[in-house]
Amino acid sequence: MIRVLLNRNLEFTDDQLVEVGLVARGGQRCIYDRIRGRLVWPIRDTSGDVVGFGARKLYDDDEGPKYLNTPETPLYKKSKVLYGLDLAREAIRKARKAVLVEGYFDVIGLHQAGVANAVAVCGTALTPEHVELLSRCDCREVTVLFD
Repeated sequence: MIRVLLNRNLEFTDDQLVEVGLVARGGQRCIYDRIRGRLVWPIRDTSGDVVGFGARKLYDDDEGPKYLNTPETPLYKKSKVLYGLDLAREAIRKARKAVLVEGYFDVIGLHQAGVANAVAVCGTALTPEHVELLSRCDCREVTVLFD
């Protein structure tokens, strides 16, 4: 049993932590932290419930990809989640517009600059499910700002 420190101590089994992608198996009994040495933030659904995690390596000379999401699970499907939509939903509804960006830090920076209707794809593709999520917010116009 591994103890994960969040707002309070919760206990999860190794299998549960593997299933949500926070750890991986290195052998039959060995598990390791997949996102060690990275800055980690939650990915939330439209209700604000955490469904996955995004992580960025801290140093360019570290091994592995620059960004690493938890893998797809029954709760987290990147084609059906827009990062920041839980926070941007009301601003999108009021303006009837959204700003769609490529990355988590783009959303965070835009929100800090007062662009409250910014959201990001959790990958590289805009899907019909993403468009449906925006349309549920009464979004009529999307400005795409990909790198």
